[in-house]
Amino acid sequence: KEEIHPNYKEIYLEEILPYIRLLHRCVEMVMMNYNTRKKLSTHIAQNVLKNIPFICEGYHVQELAKVIPKDRAAVLISAGPSLNKNIGELKKAKNRLFLVAVDTAIKPLLREGIVPDAFGTIDAKKPLDLIDVKGAADIPIIAPPAALNAMIKHQKGKRIFFSDEHLIPEKVYSLNDKKFPMLEMGGSVACMLFSRLYRMNFQTIILVGQDLAFTSNKSHADGTFQEKMPEENTKGMRMVKGNYEDRVPTPAYFKAFLDWFEDFINGGKIYRSGFRVINATEGGAYIKGTEVMTLREALEETCEGVEEVGFADKIEGMEPAFHKDEQTKAMEYLAKIPGNFDKIVKESENLRKIYQKLQKVGKSGGAEKDSCRKQLLKIKKITKKITAMPEYQLIEVSMPVADYILRNEYFYESKD
Repeated sequence: KEEIHPNYKEIYLEEILPYIRLLHRCVEMVMMNYNTRKKLSTHIAQNVLKNIPFICEGYHVQELAKVIPKDRAAVLISAGPSLNKNIGELKKAKNRLFLVAVDTAIKPLLREGIVPDAFGTIDAKKPLDLIDVKGAADIPIIAPPAALNAMIKHQKGKRIFFSDEHLIPEKVYSLNDKKFPMLEMGGSVACMLFSRLYRMNFQTIILVGQDLAFTSNKSHADGTFQEKMPEENTKGMRMVKGNYEDRVPTPAYFKAFLDWFEDFINGGKIYRSGFRVINATEGGAYIKGTEVMTLREALEETCEGVEEVGFADKIEGMEPAFHKDEQTKAMEYLAKIPGNFDKIVKESENLRKIYQKLQKVGKSGGAEKDSCRKQLLKIKKITKKITAMPEYQLIEVSMPVADYILRNEYFYESKD
């Protein structure tokens, strides 16, 4: 809620606006997260369960950080429309700089003969078509447990995971006295990969295809969702400062990602002296805190004198998350999951019966305090038991609409 006292808008407008913007950004993020959950709820639960065996056999992002040399720049390749302008330049960076791409950029990259060292995905529902190109299956993938199972299953290269706070994968790690490393996701796969590169201690990150706007009225590069991406109607979109144009149109969700990048880069520079972000997108929205230059200029500067390294060999030599005995322990836990869901169903039926008793007490007109308290204590005990089970989280994830309706009288709280 916001309340501005009479005439304060006129007297203190400049002082008020930054706070109003912060409030609006918080509201936008809450609603964006809710809409995402509503759209993907059933897919998320299915993906987590289906990806668990791969997590038990796979790798995690901290092991990736150990094997990749940081004495050079990293390049984050996104699928904005400007990627078509300079994609060919990336061949110069192969084996000199660490190349990571978003899933949507895989097709145009491979068709250009450029194989990234890894690619990332976070979406619970996405067309598998995006990576349906020869050679894609061999590229290592970085993903959370809720990512599209069909995409994880498709990959033959290393499957490298990070925690998205789902409790069943967390339990698999804790059973083996290990911690499942987390990443800030920021709402998009590009945000997630940028966060990963920063956490890997790369001192310079080059952004390519990171338009965060509808450059030339297109949402993505040609060769991603369609061979020739159509021009969209950008009327009503927010206009933001461009890298090369005065103003460029961006939808609300791109603006949220743009804000995230600016906040992260600002924080990164505060906590790490000399941290650089070069925006070599050659189009799109300006990201505050970045150095704007062409990709050719960026590669001339960062590749000079840098020796080639076999990133593929480095990744191939990674240690798995669990050794054989740890994998056995994890798989034994997975075998118990169906039975745990059965226990939740049984306890939920007990809860329903108690609520019915409570309803009868209320309808009788003689709602005795002790009788109500007795039933409420039973409800509290069973609810606590159910919600403590890791499996319950996936049930909760699957019903965001009901959750939103039940909680719409409550406020979302933030510390600051």
